[in-house]
Amino acid sequence: MSSITPHLRIGSISALLRRNWSRGYRYSISGFAGFLFFEAILFTGLRLLATGSILFIDIAAAVSSTFVAFLLNEYWTFGNRVSAGAAGKSLVKRIVAFQGVNAAGNAIIISIQILLLAYLALEPLIGTLVASVVATPVDYYLSSVIVWKVGI
Repeated sequence: MSSITPHLRIGSISALLRRNWSRGYRYSISGFAGFLFFEAILFTGLRLLATGSILFIDIAAAVSSTFVAFLLNEYWTFGNRVSAGAAGKSLVKRIVAFQGVNAAGNAIIISIQILLLAYLALEPLIGTLVASVVATPVDYYLSSVIVWKVGI
């Protein structure tokens, strides 16, 4: 196995964060900007379409906010620190890879949000916040090794 093969171990994620705290900080800020974009779309969509359309609103918010977070990460978080393997990929391929990495996390976030809404009548904006906090370290690890090919 190569050194960039993702191993989902808590030790690997925490080691990556310790060694790369500046990049981790930037990734978190970029993710938070994407989260705010998601919440803005969700808020607007719920006001215009109501909770009956929440899945449609969530999917639109997830795809567009992931794109915003990708752009911030591409040019600010990773910038010139992208490995030669990732730099050889076209920008479009990295966008697709980032959307793919985040698709599973977004599916979990949306599922938790809808369950909290259905069973606890919890405001969807709060449900998204709770689920997003859990997903951030895993998303950072997977994006680092799969999209930008920065080893741990």
